[in-house]
Amino acid sequence: MLPDRIAALRTRLRARARPIAAIEAGVVPPRRAAVLIPLIGGDGDLRTVVFERTLRVADHKGEICFPGGSVEPGDEDPVAAALREAEEELGIRASDVEVLGLLDDVRTLGSNFLITPVVGYMRAVPKIIAEEREVARVIVVKLDARFTSSRYREMVVIRGAEREVDAYPIEGGRIWGATLRALELLLDAMKG
Repeated sequence: MLPDRIAALRTRLRARARPIAAIEAGVVPPRRAAVLIPLIGGDGDLRTVVFERTLRVADHKGEICFPGGSVEPGDEDPVAAALREAEEELGIRASDVEVLGLLDDVRTLGSNFLITPVVGYMRAVPKIIAEEREVARVIVVKLDARFTSSRYREMVVIRGAEREVDAYPIEGGRIWGATLRALELLLDAMKG
């Protein structure tokens, strides 16, 4: 049985019409990707798992992200891609995740990905087996009022241009960009 807050989120995600992202004419089509946003715990103690990418990966070096990656030809859909990637990167087995639903797609500016966030639920933090080529460190984030009130703005360089972005500070780093947008979509959906 799901905690009340998680059951309500599942109902909202499955009942809503999810917009399909439009691809602009004359623009290089984005690469399709999916991430798993693993929700862990109960109504009073909800957490998620993110990780810092190594400097050896092709895209988003050193950034903090949810497990995920490109949708491959063998993936049935974005859900299958997100679950496959979560197992490859962190050892999270698909059988341990109850998929609650999908959030709106999120675009990356620099790397041209169109990412489908897949929300999943697990009662406890699973045994993490980090893939060392991709994962520098794993971070468990408590999703409470203190976390959401810590948002700030900072300057980053994207494609050689300096931009001001929103960020959340976490253990020795920050969540920003597409990961932040996916997280904020989740937090909005949880409000009901």
